[in-house]
Amino acid sequence: MKKKIIINGSRIHDVGYRLALLQYAKEYRFLSFEAINTLDDEKECVCIYVEGDENKITEFVSKVHRTIPEVALVNAITDEYYEGEILPISVFSQDLQMEQMTKAVPILVEMRDLQKETLEKQDKALNLHHQTLDLQHQTLDLQHDTISEIKGLREDFRFTFDNRLKKIEDTLQMIITALEQAKILG
Repeated sequence: MKKKIIINGSRIHDVGYRLALLQYAKEYRFLSFEAINTLDDEKECVCIYVEGDENKITEFVSKVHRTIPEVALVNAITDEYYEGEILPISVFSQDLQMEQMTKAVPILVEMRDLQKETLEKQDKALNLHHQTLDLQHQTLDLQHDTISEIKGLREDFRFTFDNRLKKIEDTLQMIITALEQAKILG
């Protein structure tokens, strides 16, 4: 027995639908199986062609109705008898694998290029981080030097201030003594 199953929807391409269908076909041990992405009035379709035991095909059609990929948006699933040729499942599997690789290679190349770009940006960021750390160390060194200089100035100022204060106190004492001796201050 041969069947053609048509899945129509707004999002059924590039969601892993045909890979899932191939797995189902392998579970049922079909020898002839194809699943082709097409467009029908600008809407996405997957046309499935399967050949095998009538009971297994009935179970397969039921499974197709029950197990829709999570991200797929399906509007309708129909099936009809089919009389044409159907590829061996192994040929379809190889074709699908090649198609998937053809889709994947540009994505992998883009990912590789983005990874290189990201690594270059990380290197630049790391260099900037090192420069920032160097500037922070320089700033800390300058702060340490400034603090040391301020401490030195404070000590110099204290010594000078203490000396001047001592001279003023000595001078005042001499004035007071002189005023007392002159009996002006009593």
